Amino acid sequence: MKVGIIGSGMVGSTSAYAIMMSKVANEIVLIDANQKRAIAEAQDIQHAIPFAHATNIYAGNYEKLNGAKIIVIAAGANQKPGETRLQLMDKNSSILRDIMSQIAIIVPKAIILIATNPVDILTHISVCIGREYGFPPERIIGTGTTL
Repeated sequence: MKVGIIGSGMVGSTSAYAIMMSKVANEIVLIDANQKRAIAEAQDIQHAIPFAHATNIYAGNYEKLNGAKIIVIAAGANQKPGETRLQLMDKNSSILRDIMSQIAIIVPKAIILIATNPVDILTHISVCIGREYGFPPERIIGTGTTL
């Protein structure tokens, strides 16, 4: 199974590593606005492959999501000191809008896992954005407190 992970920060890269170690996927693509970071994280995880499940893990762009069954969205701004969760939501909802517009076109049958903070409200926002593109809401799931 192919998994796409958007955002290669701590949550995204750790998710990629956990997916690889659990033998859930045979292919993982990391996507990040910072392409160099996505490449570096993919290479770091590749170094663990000899000790784990053989997984094709690489960095790519949105087109590389084609064929993915699951997309993990871990992209977003970090909360700054003194910043409220509502202020963070404003920043991250615009990031999610851009991401969801790409996903709806490239992988309209994928299951989406939202791991961007604040998770609960951004999951609801993702469902609303997804509806604009005809993306079924039952395929958008927030991780909440499960990570």
